[in-house]
Amino acid sequence: MAAVAFGSMFLAVYLNGGSPKAEAEAANEFEVTFASELHDGDKRVLKVGTKDDEVVLIAKYQGKIYAVGNFCSHFGVPLDGGVLFDDKVLCPAHAAGFSIITG
Repeated sequence: MAAVAFGSMFLAVYLNGGSPKAEAEAANEFEVTFASELHDGDKRVLKVGTKDDEVVLIAKYQGKIYAVGNFCSHFGVPLDGGVLFDDKVLCPAHAAGFSIITG
């Protein structure tokens, strides 16, 4: 799963499980071009690599934009197919909730 750091309308992605401190220079930055189009409760996928599984879920909650990994850690199901309820996206396979704020 990708670790993410979000600031402004740019997203730094650490695909190898690294951290901002350890891989600050190796991170890739991606512009979230659709951020201004999101309304509270909306979510969309942002592709951050060349592989199909290199995507993050971008969501807007209480006026703020958040980014988390897009796959359920239990079953590997894409979370963008789930429902955003409060600050949690629910896995469409088994309804486990993942906070978009804390991951």
